[in-house]
Amino acid sequence: MQAASCVDGSVPLPYTRSMASVRPSAFSHYYGDAVRKLFLAAGVIMLVALPFFNQLLPVSVTTALLAVLVISVVAGLTNPMQRWVMVLDVLLSLAAALVFEYHGIVGYTTSPLFLFLTNQALAIIFFFALYLSVKTLRSTIVADYTVRERKRAIREEQESGRYKTR
Repeated sequence: MQAASCVDGSVPLPYTRSMASVRPSAFSHYYGDAVRKLFLAAGVIMLVALPFFNQLLPVSVTTALLAVLVISVVAGLTNPMQRWVMVLDVLLSLAAALVFEYHGIVGYTTSPLFLFLTNQALAIIFFFALYLSVKTLRSTIVADYTVRERKRAIREEQESGRYKTR
């Protein structure tokens, strides 16, 4: 019997009970992989555009490079097991969407067309990253709430005597 394979030909890891006990319902609404790809795409766009616009940017080249590295590090940290990274994804995408859209709007009449379009493209990329990272974070919060509610209901049933344990 042949093992199931993924689209890319690799064999998926088996889903184990330990995975389910961490955040069982959150995995169905995990978009971290898409957020990671959006962050990396934005970083590549920023790196490619930097030599052309380094004289026009409101920050130094060093600051721009550090921003790209921060985006890359956060993309690398993104995973479904740590909520603090999900919060970091939300904060980074929110800040980046605001910064790039602000500079897109302010530079609409004063910046070269290609710089305006680059800022708009990056704002849109980070907008989608924000949406997906918020959905991911929300799913973990709802999953934790659902687990707490189930435990509370079972505890109340046990205390009332309606719930029988084996």
